[in-house]
Amino acid sequence: MAYLNNIYGNAAYVGCFAAMLHARSPISAVSGDYTAIKTAALAQAVDIDALIAFDALVTTGAGITQLAITTNTIAADEQWRAGALQALCYATHAGKLTTDATVAGGQTVLAAAIFAAWTSLISGLVTP
Repeated sequence: MAYLNNIYGNAAYVGCFAAMLHARSPISAVSGDYTAIKTAALAQAVDIDALIAFDALVTTGAGITQLAITTNTIAADEQWRAGALQALCYATHAGKLTTDATVAGGQTVLAAAIFAAWTSLISGLVTP
Protein backbone atom coordinates (compact mmCIF):
# COMPACT_ATOMS: atom_id res chain seq x y z
CA MET A 1 0.00 0.00 0.00
CA ALA A 2 1.41 3.31 -1.00
CA TYR A 3 -0.23 6.68 -1.18
CA LEU A 4 0.62 9.47 -3.58
CA ASN A 5 -0.32 11.99 -0.89
CA ASN A 6 0.08 10.64 2.64
CA ILE A 7 -2.08 13.30 4.28
CA TYR A 8 -5.01 12.55 1.96
CA GLY A 9 -4.52 8.79 1.95
CA ASN A 10 -4.58 8.72 5.74
CA ALA A 11 -7.65 10.97 5.87
CA ALA A 12 -9.52 8.72 3.43
CA TYR A 13 -8.48 5.57 5.30
CA VAL A 14 -9.58 6.88 8.70
CA GLY A 15 -12.89 8.11 7.28
CA CYS A 16 -13.67 4.81 5.56
CA PHE A 17 -12.62 2.64 8.52
CA ALA A 18 -14.58 4.66 11.07
CA ALA A 19 -17.65 4.77 8.83
CA MET A 20 -17.72 1.00 8.55
CA LEU A 21 -18.14 0.89 12.34
CA HIS A 22 -20.82 3.61 12.28
CA ALA A 23 -23.71 2.84 14.64
CA ARG A 24 -21.87 -0.25 15.86
CA SER A 25 -19.72 -0.66 18.90
CA PRO A 26 -16.40 -2.33 18.27
CA ILE A 27 -17.27 -5.87 19.30
CA SER A 28 -13.86 -7.41 19.80
CA ALA A 29 -10.85 -6.63 21.94
CA VAL A 30 -8.62 -8.41 19.41
CA SER A 31 -7.19 -6.01 16.84
CA GLY A 32 -6.84 -8.80 14.25
CA ASP A 33 -10.62 -9.14 14.18
CA TYR A 34 -10.73 -5.84 12.29
CA THR A 35 -8.36 -6.95 9.53
CA ALA A 36 -11.06 -7.32 6.88
CA ILE A 37 -12.38 -3.81 7.59
CA LYS A 38 -8.85 -2.41 7.57
CA THR A 39 -8.10 -4.08 4.24
CA ALA A 40 -11.27 -2.76 2.59
CA ALA A 41 -10.78 0.75 4.01
CA LEU A 42 -7.15 0.85 2.86
CA ALA A 43 -8.07 -0.30 -0.63
CA GLN A 44 -10.72 2.41 -0.89
CA ALA A 45 -8.28 5.03 0.45
CA VAL A 46 -5.64 4.07 -2.13
CA ASP A 47 -8.19 4.41 -4.93
CA ILE A 48 -9.29 7.83 -3.70
CA ASP A 49 -5.74 9.07 -3.13
CA ALA A 50 -4.72 7.95 -6.63
CA LEU A 51 -7.17 10.50 -8.07
CA ILE A 52 -5.64 13.42 -6.16
CA ALA A 53 -2.79 15.14 -7.95
CA PHE A 54 0.16 16.62 -6.11
CA ASP A 55 -1.10 19.43 -3.88
CA ALA A 56 1.58 22.01 -3.07
CA LEU A 57 -0.68 23.50 -0.40
CA VAL A 58 -0.17 20.47 1.85
CA THR A 59 2.75 18.37 0.62
CA THR A 60 6.33 18.61 -0.56
CA GLY A 61 7.33 18.17 -4.19
CA ALA A 62 7.16 14.41 -3.81
CA GLY A 63 3.60 14.63 -2.50
CA ILE A 64 4.49 12.13 0.21
CA THR A 65 5.70 14.40 2.99
CA GLN A 66 3.28 16.76 4.68
CA LEU A 67 4.43 20.37 4.83
CA ALA A 68 5.70 21.50 8.20
CA ILE A 69 3.08 23.63 9.90
CA THR A 70 4.99 26.89 9.97
CA THR A 71 2.13 29.26 9.18
CA ASN A 72 -1.57 29.54 9.91
CA THR A 73 -2.22 29.19 6.18
CA ILE A 74 -0.45 25.82 5.94
CA ALA A 75 -2.21 24.62 9.09
CA ALA A 76 -5.60 25.66 7.74
CA ASP A 77 -5.01 24.10 4.32
CA GLU A 78 -3.92 20.79 5.86
CA GLN A 79 -6.69 20.72 8.44
CA TRP A 80 -9.59 21.61 6.18
CA ARG A 81 -8.56 19.76 3.01
CA ALA A 82 -7.74 16.51 4.79
CA GLY A 83 -10.67 16.92 7.18
CA ALA A 84 -13.06 17.44 4.29
CA LEU A 85 -11.83 14.26 2.61
CA GLN A 86 -12.15 12.29 5.84
CA ALA A 87 -15.70 13.58 6.36
CA LEU A 88 -16.77 12.74 2.80
CA CYS A 89 -15.33 9.23 3.08
CA TYR A 90 -17.17 8.79 6.35
CA ALA A 91 -20.45 10.07 4.91
CA THR A 92 -20.14 7.81 1.88
CA HIS A 93 -19.38 4.64 3.84
CA ALA A 94 -21.43 5.25 7.00
CA GLY A 95 -23.01 2.03 8.14
CA LYS A 96 -21.74 -0.03 5.20
CA LEU A 97 -19.74 -2.84 6.73
CA THR A 98 -17.88 -3.63 3.55
CA THR A 99 -15.09 -6.13 3.97
CA ASP A 100 -14.38 -7.14 0.39
CA ALA A 101 -11.52 -4.92 -0.77
CA THR A 102 -12.05 -5.77 -4.43
CA VAL A 103 -15.69 -4.79 -4.71
CA ALA A 104 -16.12 -2.43 -1.77
CA GLY A 105 -19.48 -1.14 -2.97
CA GLY A 106 -18.24 -0.33 -6.46
CA GLN A 107 -14.97 0.92 -5.04
CA THR A 108 -13.71 2.69 -8.17
CA VAL A 109 -17.06 4.39 -8.74
CA LEU A 110 -17.22 5.49 -5.09
CA ALA A 111 -13.65 6.79 -5.24
CA ALA A 112 -14.50 8.92 -8.27
CA ALA A 113 -17.66 10.24 -6.62
CA ILE A 114 -15.84 11.08 -3.38
CA PHE A 115 -13.08 12.79 -5.35
CA ALA A 116 -15.60 14.86 -7.34
CA ALA A 117 -17.45 15.95 -4.20
CA TRP A 118 -14.16 16.75 -2.43
CA THR A 119 -12.90 18.79 -5.41
CA SER A 120 -16.10 20.81 -5.39
CA LEU A 121 -16.03 21.28 -1.62
CA ILE A 122 -12.41 22.48 -1.42
CA SER A 123 -12.98 25.02 -4.18
CA GLY A 124 -15.11 26.93 -1.68
CA LEU A 125 -12.60 26.88 1.18
CA VAL A 126 -11.16 30.17 2.32
CA THR A 127 -7.50 30.13 3.30
CA PRO A 128 -6.52 32.55 6.06
